[in-house]
Amino acid sequence: MSTHFRGEGMQVLFKSMTASLMPNHPLQASIFYPLLFLVFSGLFFAQPATAKMPKAKTHALVIYSCDANDHYPFPSQALRDSLYSRVSGLYRTVSYGQHEIRFTEVTNDGGFFVSEHASGYYHKHYDRTRHLRGFGMFNEEILTAVKAKFGDGLFASADLLVVVGTDAGPDWYIPKANATGYGMLGVDFEAGGKLFGKRQRQGGLTIEIGSDIGTRDPADDRLMQESEIQWNLAHEYGHWLGLGHRSARRGIYSLMSPKLFTNDNFPASGPVPLDIFEIMRLGWLDATDSTRVVTLSLSDLPAKVTLTSIRSHVGPVLAKLESGKTTYYFTHHKRSNRFDGAYAGEGLLVWQKRGRRTQLRRAVAGSPGQDGPKPGVGRGGLETDFINAGSREIVIPLARRRSSRQTSAASGLGKLLCRWLQEDDGQVSFCIALR
Repeated sequence: MSTHFRGEGMQVLFKSMTASLMPNHPLQASIFYPLLFLVFSGLFFAQPATAKMPKAKTHALVIYSCDANDHYPFPSQALRDSLYSRVSGLYRTVSYGQHEIRFTEVTNDGGFFVSEHASGYYHKHYDRTRHLRGFGMFNEEILTAVKAKFGDGLFASADLLVVVGTDAGPDWYIPKANATGYGMLGVDFEAGGKLFGKRQRQGGLTIEIGSDIGTRDPADDRLMQESEIQWNLAHEYGHWLGLGHRSARRGIYSLMSPKLFTNDNFPASGPVPLDIFEIMRLGWLDATDSTRVVTLSLSDLPAKVTLTSIRSHVGPVLAKLESGKTTYYFTHHKRSNRFDGAYAGEGLLVWQKRGRRTQLRRAVAGSPGQDGPKPGVGRGGLETDFINAGSREIVIPLARRRSSRQTSAASGLGKLLCRWLQEDDGQVSFCIALR
């Protein structure tokens, strides 16, 4: 649904979309600059933070901007509609319909708000006491222009501000990095009787939608592919909500895995969704809800477990096996809708969590996923297991405490056998036993 408001040379498009929101932890200044490690173009950074239960409904202002040197085409109505629809739909799906986002789109006469200077000016002149690098100074100028046109009332109902830029180049967000977004505004901005803070999980986020292929030739100014723009907004939105990065070392199974050497995180079908632990952190799945989570102990084995797809809004979506201080989690992944992104056609992921450490152990494939993750993407070959139809069972060594024989005494060889049984009408059945 959209409503058009016109007046004195400004156009505002109001679009209501449903999606989910979450909270985020402020990025401390003392650790902002040490947050440097090797990154490739397009890699996003954000400090891991403590996520909290999101609001049931959140209102986001989306403001389109570019710097004085850019010559990008303004994104089409179809591309913008797709952006809002995909991001809102993805979060609605992973929240099991518990949260909504309403996007309000802000344009300058149907185009960009253009900054007074080129991006290099903001790189050199930002105030370190007020701005988190050049993007903060740039955002302050753009937001001030928006406030002058719209008036203070525009911001009154907003929960966050999303500044959409074009391409400012390296060092815009983090030194020595050509990132394409950041989960914060980078400046404190007062409007609508409230303060939109500059740090993570406060006032908003910043993303880019342009790619000039490393040159400053106006002829090379072009927009990113549609699915990557969607990834940019959805990923940074996750940071704003309080989620940190997920390691991509063993494969990309979460929206919060950074883009390293692959575009599998934003395929044409859309970004991959959040993983089960991120969903639980945000309060959308209660690990104690017996209608949604199957809880087992070693004494319950052998046991047959039936799960629905992780995206299902009804039925059990998670099984967990508790063994001392270690818990094993089993989730059923099926390409059941467009928000399942790059998941293989059918599969069972097995996670291991001990203390604060969570790792993906193995994957059991039910059927090949020709358009799923490719072997070697995560450097560990895990995707090969996931998409190989012959991988119908796996054996996982049980984690042992350093000075205890509890595991081996209780389970013989101290191993778990997980065997795929069948898939029927969107559900998967598998057996867990000691070996």
